Amino acid sequence: MFSKISLIAIGKTSGEFLNAENHYLKLIKTKISTDYSQPFSSLSKNEQIEKESALLAHKAQKCDFTIFLDARGKQLSSEEFAKLLS
Repeated sequence: MFSKISLIAIGKTSGEFLNAENHYLKLIKTKISTDYSQPFSSLSKNEQIEKESALLAHKAQKCDFTIFLDARGKQLSSEEFAKLLS
C-alpha cells in the first residue's frame, strides 16, 4: 500500500469533478496531495501536448509508482482500480 498518493491534473476542473474528488478524499485513509496545473492553451495543439507531457514526466519522476488517467485509456471498475493500488 502507498503511504502517499499524488493527484496531478492538467486542465480545467469542473465543479462536478471537485465535488467527487472531495467525496472520495474523505473516504480514503491514505494521505493524498493534489496538484492542478493550467493547460497551455495559448500554444498549438502539438506544443501543448509536448509541454503537458514534459510537466507530467517531471512530476512523475518524484513518484515510486505512476498511473496516468486518460478518457481514452483502459476502463477499470472501482474494484480493479483499488486492486491496482494495493
